[in-house]
Amino acid sequence: MPIYISLLLMVMSCNGQENPGYIGAKYGVLDLDKITFSEQLDTLFSKTEKYYKLPKGEEVFDEKLGKYVMADTLYHIYRIPAKNVAEGTFSFKRLEVKPKEVVDFYADHSHRFRKVEVSVYMSDGQYRQLRDDCKNFKDITPANVKKVNNGKYIILQSNDTQKQILTTLYCLDNRLENNGDLNQNYFVRIAKTSLKIKNDEFDKQLNDEIYIPL
Repeated sequence: MPIYISLLLMVMSCNGQENPGYIGAKYGVLDLDKITFSEQLDTLFSKTEKYYKLPKGEEVFDEKLGKYVMADTLYHIYRIPAKNVAEGTFSFKRLEVKPKEVVDFYADHSHRFRKVEVSVYMSDGQYRQLRDDCKNFKDITPANVKKVNNGKYIILQSNDTQKQILTTLYCLDNRLENNGDLNQNYFVRIAKTSLKIKNDEFDKQLNDEIYIPL
């Protein structure tokens, strides 16, 4: 890619206008919050040194091979090995996603980008910042879940009806289990899902979010 195009993509990403066209720190930070689901994953990953395209679906036992084999691929997960991810590759709003925190991109059997997900550990300060950045999210945690977890596990959700994108945060207070690591005081799974297609096999199997119209 010509230098001026690469620099332009980086500037646009830094200014919050849009995401770069390819995954890679040299192209700019890919903000998961700015995902539109119009992206083509094969293009997005095309400049990546190494990534996996993992088939998922129904498996059956093959008597001749003596093992389970994929009978029908329902979806693929695009994933870059942590060792091939540089600092500054991914973010979610103001939260920097570290290389060790794997980001999964999901495409259905028709190669349509449907979901992106990452799980991150964070400090008190990072968690407060995330909650502040997501202050418009609605707490949809069922009462029984709050009771069982003593309020230490909550589910926050935002439904952008115009863009047809659902964003869900699964937040766990990990302070009693962090083994003294203050950077692991909270564990949060961040999931963004396209709502443009509903009630197909992908939707039924993958999207277990508790969905409440906002």
